[in-house]
Amino acid sequence: MEKLTVSPIDGGIGIEITHADLTRSTADTLAAIRRAYDDNPIVVLRGQTIPVDSYVAFGRSLGELLPHTRLEYTVPGHPEVYVLSNKKKDDGTMLGVHLDGLGWHSDGTYLQRPLAATLLHALEVPPEGGDTVFADTCAAYANLPEDMKAKVADMVVVYDFVFYMQTRFPDYPITDRQRAENPAVRHRLVQRSATGRPGLYMSNGSARGIDGMTDEDGRAFLRELTQFVTRPEHVYRHRWRVGDIVIWNNLQTMHTATVYDDKRYERLLHRLWIQAEVA
Repeated sequence: MEKLTVSPIDGGIGIEITHADLTRSTADTLAAIRRAYDDNPIVVLRGQTIPVDSYVAFGRSLGELLPHTRLEYTVPGHPEVYVLSNKKKDDGTMLGVHLDGLGWHSDGTYLQRPLAATLLHALEVPPEGGDTVFADTCAAYANLPEDMKAKVADMVVVYDFVFYMQTRFPDYPITDRQRAENPAVRHRLVQRSATGRPGLYMSNGSARGIDGMTDEDGRAFLRELTQFVTRPEHVYRHRWRVGDIVIWNNLQTMHTATVYDDKRYERLLHRLWIQAEVA
């Protein structure tokens, strides 16, 4: 087994692991990383200059990977690897999705089966900007006033892929296949992850509303709640380095991308989604 170095990241929201080589990791090393992933909202793996096949194999060691519905922005031969980039292909089309993830959210809330986790692998990063900021929704829930805990206890949020795409990417042509694959879904606002800790599972962009409220009032309530969740005491800012793989628990965190000078710098990241286990 490699001699892994493990240290807490700022704010105590997760851990950082160095000296792991995912191209030749032993079963013991993978088991240690799996335990870290099970026990922490965020795991940062440094120095992973690995090919996409090794990245996918590592993701599969953590759970079932989900192919993305926007196949034109995935790696050829790997529909589960979603590309985030401002780079262009030789034919002038975009290599990936640019400026995706701006605004506080949890990934894949519009899916019928929630996502357990997201992995993001940094292949090219700008020297400044482009950070990802995370909020610990379990810590935020624990800090809610008791009357607010009672208010959110039974709330159910309506998420809608078509609503999200029409508001976030109004020029993107939604296909019949995508509409059929992504009907509106409902998820409880308060969720418990595998650790048993209650947290707030929410996403502003894809939330159409909350059951029992008008859509406008529901979205306004989620925006207000997000302001509490994203207070500085709940937040960790990740400054990317080439080779970083960050794994985060979608039932325990929210996150947002941040901007960078995309006229001067190029950025390329590969994302994997791990589906939650069926109860």
